[in-house]
Amino acid sequence: DNYYKKVEAHVQAKNGDLSKNKFTEYSRIICALTAIGKDPRNVAGHDLVKPLSNFNSVIKQGLNGPIWALIALDTRGYDLSPIEPAQEQNSRDRMIGEILRREVKGGGWNLMGDKADPDMTAMALYALAPYKGQARVKGAIDRGVQALSDMQLPTGGYTTMGNENSESSAQAIIALTSLGIDPAKDYRFVKSDASGQKHSLVDALLTYKVPGGGFKHIHKENQANGMGTDQAMEALVALKRLEEGKSPLFNMKDVALQGGQGRGGKSQGAFTDLEGNW
Repeated sequence: DNYYKKVEAHVQAKNGDLSKNKFTEYSRIICALTAIGKDPRNVAGHDLVKPLSNFNSVIKQGLNGPIWALIALDTRGYDLSPIEPAQEQNSRDRMIGEILRREVKGGGWNLMGDKADPDMTAMALYALAPYKGQARVKGAIDRGVQALSDMQLPTGGYTTMGNENSESSAQAIIALTSLGIDPAKDYRFVKSDASGQKHSLVDALLTYKVPGGGFKHIHKENQANGMGTDQAMEALVALKRLEEGKSPLFNMKDVALQGGQGRGGKSQGAFTDLEGNW
């Protein structure tokens, strides 16, 4: 409740305009509010889903924009709004096309350069996961999964920007579980070190655990890191949901929205279709 009050105050202070250039500001709040059962279409009188309806605005910051807009919209199958001019109208199909266009040669994704990055590859995979029934998407997903496997270290983890770190392992776990792949058991994600000892992706993440609670960012740290702990928690919840046969982490259609007013002033209750359809 306190978090929601702070979000309302922030949105009100900004008059609903959270950013001119980083539209992931809308996407992450949509994810957070949906998770706690609050309707992002009416926060202090502002519809935080509507800004994602402009394609040019969403892609302004690069690949993160369409990836997280798709993830946010698909938490509950939120609709985009019609806007003018028509050439700026966003759609799921348009964002999927943009993500596929940014795939690197050989499979996977990154923010810059010509080699796949584990974090961006993972995030692109769980953004595309709901659309794996499309042939063009399935091919990119298959290549992305293979790229994640190829990038994995003998320790079971990943290196990003020169450092082996917990967050890259966490992101890969979220991606694989969104595709129904068990990262603790799938042979593609269990690697052997020089001594022949096997290490799964989950094993790698757990090496960052700190006694007393939390996760480190890199091994040489001796205390919990905020971002490392946050992302590790998401990964462990994603893994637990896979083991229990529940929907993936960012599929929140089993959460009932409370107290929100959608377009047209109608109260938004729980969706009846929990299978990811809209």
